[in-house]
Amino acid sequence: MHEPLARHDLVWLAADAPWQARTPGAQARLRDWFAAGHPAIVARGDRSDDAQLLRLGVPLPPAEGKQRLSLSAERDAVVRQRAPLTLDEVCAQRPAVPAWQVPLRELQALAATHGLVPRVFGAFAWQALTGLPYVQAGSDIDLLWPVPSPAQATALLADLARWEQRHGHRVDGEVLLPDGNAVSWRELAGDSAQLLVKALRDCRLQPRAELLRAWGA
Repeated sequence: MHEPLARHDLVWLAADAPWQARTPGAQARLRDWFAAGHPAIVARGDRSDDAQLLRLGVPLPPAEGKQRLSLSAERDAVVRQRAPLTLDEVCAQRPAVPAWQVPLRELQALAATHGLVPRVFGAFAWQALTGLPYVQAGSDIDLLWPVPSPAQATALLADLARWEQRHGHRVDGEVLLPDGNAVSWRELAGDSAQLLVKALRDCRLQPRAELLRAWGA
């Protein structure tokens, strides 16, 4: 039996597995990508999708125009899967952009202070996974924060905002809720009455008060 998959998980496909490019003209580039041993990322699907069909993504590096290629594959095509890289795993690669070295160390310390293990997607993750040059001085870092309670989220979001002000870099990403769904940390830090909640098969608007009540319980 396959282990469950979540958005942002990484998957490697069997060499002989069929898959279908959803981005027009991307078949040859994706074939080369997988031949190099690189993974794809699990993307949000649709309620109408077959339960055994995965929507996957491959973001190309800046040298290729930052194209985001989309494809579909059967669940049985996956031969290896894992959660996104942790921030510590990415930092162990020592990104070759000097402007990011101190900010990354401080992000690690911030995470440790809150007792959290953030996971990385976006440019920093793909550079660590592939060795290709994704990260630039002006890059954002995208993090997925698994946060057990609204109170802990409030403290974390305040620290993230202060980190941005201190370093002049942008940290994007999502707060992962205990039920496996996620919300943008910037939306959560705001005051909108409704929040966009993202799941593997859909996304929906949910009243903030309702989400916080269920989360706190």
